[in-house]
Amino acid sequence: MSNRISKMRNFVIPIHFYVRPIIGTILIMTTSIAFYIFGIVAIQQVLVDNGSIVTDYLRSMVLQNIALTSIFIARPIPSSLIIQNVIDYRATSPVQNDLSHLTSNKTVLQGIVERSLLYYNNLANKLARDAKHSTPTGDEAIDSIDSTRVLTKKTKLSELLVLTTPCLMEDEEDCEKKDRIYGQDGEFAGLSGLIEEFIYELSITK
Repeated sequence: MSNRISKMRNFVIPIHFYVRPIIGTILIMTTSIAFYIFGIVAIQQVLVDNGSIVTDYLRSMVLQNIALTSIFIARPIPSSLIIQNVIDYRATSPVQNDLSHLTSNKTVLQGIVERSLLYYNNLANKLARDAKHSTPTGDEAIDSIDSTRVLTKKTKLSELLVLTTPCLMEDEEDCEKKDRIYGQDGEFAGLSGLIEEFIYELSITK
């Protein structure tokens, strides 16, 4: 009797009817968990990449300010020139929203360059290694940014920033122009080498 009942039960509801839903449920749960984990990892990586972009942008902005201040030192603003103060309340930088800081006093400008060089070096050092292995700068705004190295073996930036080149070519015939400025001693080790040469000259002449 029991054998007949077992055969009837298997005939009415086959065993593979249970197996397939169980396998399907396991696959769905595994896929969902894997998707959730990969999503978290991807979000963390995006945040780190954004931190690198922000840090690199800050470094470029500081370098531009250093270059502009250096021009003011080399070619002081004439005292006869009256600068109309323009205040932009939308700007977050006090340098950008108030032009009253412009001066022809070289001592003040050299102090700005000196402090800016320290800030630039801190940003450059942070971009040279992972945030976990970078040396604290003492600047909370910089140290709180989670970032990774900008230059790695896989990035194409190394070709532009590190490899030796005779000049930076924006147009096709740039390197043929004799009056084009590019490095004081001929070739330089990429754009980074040119920037470091500029920073070095500022450091010894500030």
